[in-house]
Amino acid sequence: MLESICYTISYHCYKKQLIEEDDIDIIRYGLELFLTQLFPFIIITLTGCLMHLPLETFSFLIIFISLRQIIGGYHAKRYYKCFILTIFNYILVMILAMNILISSLIGTNLLLIMGIISYHITPQYKKDNNSLKKKRKISIAVAFILIIVLYVVMIPVNNIFANIILFNVLMIFFFMIVEVMRNEEKKTSTISC
Repeated sequence: MLESICYTISYHCYKKQLIEEDDIDIIRYGLELFLTQLFPFIIITLTGCLMHLPLETFSFLIIFISLRQIIGGYHAKRYYKCFILTIFNYILVMILAMNILISSLIGTNLLLIMGIISYHITPQYKKDNNSLKKKRKISIAVAFILIIVLYVVMIPVNNIFANIILFNVLMIFFFMIVEVMRNEEKKTSTISC
């Protein structure tokens, strides 16, 4: 459905001579990417405001969007599945952050372990050359160092924000592991007879 809406919009732009015919698919794809990022952002923001958690929601979104850009994660086959998983992730992180207290030592160690594992097994993409792989690894290392520092600083200030950081990273890490396992399964299924 989203594809057809985006195609209709891009085709309309072509008919109005705003774009060339060759650009219809490019514009459609760009619109799809934009809308698939925008819808969850709007729903999460509205949900956070309705739950009277705007700052907590903002902190969730900063960590979620930043870390997802760096380490990747699970890639659903359909947009609606991605949307549902993103909303589920938000709700679960908020429930856990509000209801479970984890000691700062355990939380810091968990983040450190997740950072080290992510550094070594982050999903690699075919288009990544050695330079991109190295930059991705450096980005992951820097991101996790910043997250651990932020987490340690937030513990005495506001434990809920620290928990949002911890559980958000934990969920992204979980979905990254699922994606890595799924990619490994695809590799073995195509190799074996």
